[in-house]
Amino acid sequence: MHLEPYMAGGRADPNGRRARVVVGIVVAFAMAAFALPALAQFKPITPAMAGQTVTLNGQNLTIEALVQIARGGAKVKIAPEAMARAKASYGLMLQAQEEGVPVYRFNRGAGAGREIETLKGPPDTPENLAIIARRFEGGGGPGGGGGSVETDVVNEGDLRSMMATLANQATWEAASENYINGTVALLNAGVYPAFRLRGGRGEADFIPVGATIMGRGFAYYTGQRMPAADALRQAGLQPLQLSGNDDAMNTVSSLTAGKTALYVNDLREYLEWADMAYVLTMSGLNSNVTPLVMPVQGTRPFPWVNFHAARVMEMIKGGYLFDNDPARIIQDPEGLRAFPWRQGAVWEAWANLRDNALIQMNSSDHNPTSRPGVKPEDAWELSTPQMMKYYIKGGRFSNGVGGYIFSNSNWDPFPLVVSLEQVGIALINVDSIIIETMSRFNDPYFTVVRAQDIMGPGFGGGGGSNHWLWPEIQSLAMPLSPPGIGTIANPADVGAVPLLRLERAERLLKVQRELLAGQIIQGAYWMDVRKKQNPARQFGAGPTAAHAAIRQIVPLQRPPGSPPPTGSNQDLIADFITTTPASRFFRSTAVMPRPAAMPAPAPTLKAAGRTQ
Repeated sequence: MHLEPYMAGGRADPNGRRARVVVGIVVAFAMAAFALPALAQFKPITPAMAGQTVTLNGQNLTIEALVQIARGGAKVKIAPEAMARAKASYGLMLQAQEEGVPVYRFNRGAGAGREIETLKGPPDTPENLAIIARRFEGGGGPGGGGGSVETDVVNEGDLRSMMATLANQATWEAASENYINGTVALLNAGVYPAFRLRGGRGEADFIPVGATIMGRGFAYYTGQRMPAADALRQAGLQPLQLSGNDDAMNTVSSLTAGKTALYVNDLREYLEWADMAYVLTMSGLNSNVTPLVMPVQGTRPFPWVNFHAARVMEMIKGGYLFDNDPARIIQDPEGLRAFPWRQGAVWEAWANLRDNALIQMNSSDHNPTSRPGVKPEDAWELSTPQMMKYYIKGGRFSNGVGGYIFSNSNWDPFPLVVSLEQVGIALINVDSIIIETMSRFNDPYFTVVRAQDIMGPGFGGGGGSNHWLWPEIQSLAMPLSPPGIGTIANPADVGAVPLLRLERAERLLKVQRELLAGQIIQGAYWMDVRKKQNPARQFGAGPTAAHAAIRQIVPLQRPPGSPPPTGSNQDLIADFITTTPASRFFRSTAVMPRPAAMPAPAPTLKAAGRTQ
């Protein structure tokens, strides 16, 4: 559209009609621009660990290593044995076509087309090669790679966790070398597929990494959203051609797995602060610590409760709570005494989620499952006529190695989803104690003294309001109702919406920090009260160091003329505990009940403990 003639005519028109046309056009363009969805703001990481490399072998990717990749910018590479395993799975899939063995989504259709034969004869015939090539044409390739500008995944740490997890998991799947190497190259170069976080189909995440590898669709590079082909060119990468069953590789939940691993890391840091907040509360209340001592804990050996108690006792060792104080009451409020049992239950829920996240990260959630090297004699059911339909004897495409390829339900993330929601249930039962205990500081029946009588006027304990936080926590902590999807002539009939549940869990953790900040502020203030009561009192290494840091953020009394704070005390402390690990002030030697390392998927069913 050319506007110049209208603009010239508008100035000469005595009636101003053409000028009004111009105004109308300009306003229409402005309104159209205003109506466009806002581009999601990319959130980059600080790549402090970009000089390090993590080797992925599909078996022992840890939470800590994933954090280094996702948030520290560490590079990745694939271990030779892991790539060899992937090659064997890929060859077995081609050999299945050679032998006429049905393989879901490779030589059979997907979903409602699961019984439709899509390839006939050897996989390398010109006809079959053309059919496979067409699967990667148009529509941005596998998974689309289009995204949605207002709902894109834009947190670089989340995207990196997703791609590292995907590369690690793909070594258990029949992915081509180009797919695995392309995923690694994208991650190391900082090129990420553009795709939507919200509105998924409810089970798998449907990640369009394959589209980005081929230069299809849209991607993010240096924080900018652009056509994937431009992102590859700017990053110095060449588009790669995918093959085989790579177009089905988007039906995995690597974003769910990667984000959950980061959540596990953040939840642990929160729990360490929750332990510290409990210590500050006890130090401020002049608590009786007998519920934590060894004879009591030993008579009720819940491992994670005992672990929590050991951490707390370490932190307060050397503090005045072990002195003989005639004013100390024999029993704290019931909730405060019960805190170790409930906090221990949260630690246990965290450990269960951690273990499930490790399994999810180091195994395949893809359909179908390719298992080269597994033989009919490895388990009784494998030699039955039904199972032998899916046995590949081995030949030219698999280097003579046989095995099985089975359709499955590995895409269902429910072990991870259930353990994620168990955390919320455990947290809310601790929160009720936190809120109740905070109110106890207003009652001299429990504190024995009144703070204002000790501190004098002008000093406030703060703590923040829970009138908003508590209902918000209650709304986020409860599990979602199981979603079901009614369908006709389609096998897809359930949904797990793991990313929605994870989004709620992340929001809950944010609100938890706000609630905990109020407890920390109140505990620190009452520690000041106890210190002024008796300047000789000590609090132990942990609470002493944490208290000093808190007072740097929120002074007991701001000097006259000092600039106003940038937020409320509760907001300042919530930000502080989000960015500063409690381990900076005290590192416990208490040993967790279970190791974090998880076993890798067994190469054979015999190794997994199956009997004949």
